Amino acid sequence: MYKSTLSTQIGPLSIVADEHFVKQIKIGKEEKGRKNRIIERAESEIISYFSGNLREFTVPVKPEGTEYQKKVWRAIMEIPYGELRAYEWVAQKAGGSPRSVGNALRANPIPIIIPCHRVIRKDGSLGGFSAGLEVKRFLIEHERKFG
Repeated sequence: MYKSTLSTQIGPLSIVADEHFVKQIKIGKEEKGRKNRIIERAESEIISYFSGNLREFTVPVKPEGTEYQKKVWRAIMEIPYGELRAYEWVAQKAGGSPRSVGNALRANPIPIIIPCHRVIRKDGSLGGFSAGLEVKRFLIEHERKFG
C-alpha cells in the first residue's frame, strides 16, 4: 500500500492507495509512506477541489465494504457537486432504510471523493459525519460557495 498526507483547510488528509485505486481517505490523520501515481493524482484532485476548481473527481476508487454499503456509496456519488439529498433519497436508490444508509455512510472509507457530506436529514439538519459536523458544514458551505 502507498500512503501520503495532504494538508487541507479541514486539516490533514491521509490518502491510502494500492497500485490502481484510492482505498481510503482519513480526515484528521497523518500517515507517512511512499507515493505512487494514484496518490499523486488524488492529491492533485483534492487540491483542485479545495481551491474551487474541481467539481467531479476522476481518480479511481475501490472502497471495501458490504454489497449494501457499496450500493449506498454508488448512490451518493450521483449527488451533484453543491447539492444535498436526504437519507431517504439514498435509501430509495440503494434499497434500504434511512438508518441503514446512515450506518453505511459512517463506514465510508473514502470521504470527500465519495461525498457522504452531501447527505442530510429530510428536515434540513445535518445528521452525522464521521469527521464531525464542523467538517461536514465546511464541505457543504465550500461547495455552495464554488457551485
